[in-house]
Amino acid sequence: DSAKICLPLEAAVQSAILNNAFVDLKSVLPAEIASSDDDTKLIIYDCLPRQLCELEDMSTHGEYIRGITVLNSEMCLFCSAAMVMNASELMGTLVEKYSKLKAKDIVEGSTSSDMIPISQVAKCIADQYPELSTMQQQYDSRLNVYRNGDSELQWEREESDLLVSDGPLVEFCRRALFTDKLQQTCSRAVKAEVDRLQSTRHGVSVSTSMNGAARMQNTEEAFESSFKDMCCLLQLFSK
Repeated sequence: DSAKICLPLEAAVQSAILNNAFVDLKSVLPAEIASSDDDTKLIIYDCLPRQLCELEDMSTHGEYIRGITVLNSEMCLFCSAAMVMNASELMGTLVEKYSKLKAKDIVEGSTSSDMIPISQVAKCIADQYPELSTMQQQYDSRLNVYRNGDSELQWEREESDLLVSDGPLVEFCRRALFTDKLQQTCSRAVKAEVDRLQSTRHGVSVSTSMNGAARMQNTEEAFESSFKDMCCLLQLFSK
């Protein structure tokens, strides 16, 4: 009975929406359904939305549609629209900090991507959502995954890796935050910072040259003035 199966799912979704958070829907599903990818997709993408439509308060259905679902063989996370928005708003400060470091590397000769590494984004989201961070740690521990450095994770994966999950936190970042807008924001921020650094360096160089020229000119003028005074004194003494 799909209605009976969806009842606890409705409560879980409503709780996530109310708390601007997420919920692991797979943990709410009966084991025989959760163990089947096809059955899980049927419930999450078909049965549950229809059940939410039948609620007296239609706002839950609207919020469910606005949210995102991270679904694969390992998990089924529903993340509220408010959570996604909050995560997106965190990107502004994070990109600004990253662009300053990246621009310095570029000025010094680095040629890597302007896109902020997903590992840095995941760390920021983990600080905001400790429960999601814990789920990621449990996932990594269960699969004996150890990540070291930004190069371990990529925003985009090879087609052969699409069925492999990197854990709930990482998959949330990919699903909710990897957009054309974020890529454009990173590129613009890095370019602006590179331009600023180059402009500053050029300004310092020009300023140093001008100061040096000014000092030389002052020295020459002082010598000429002293030389004239010395000539006048010599003429007086000769008389």
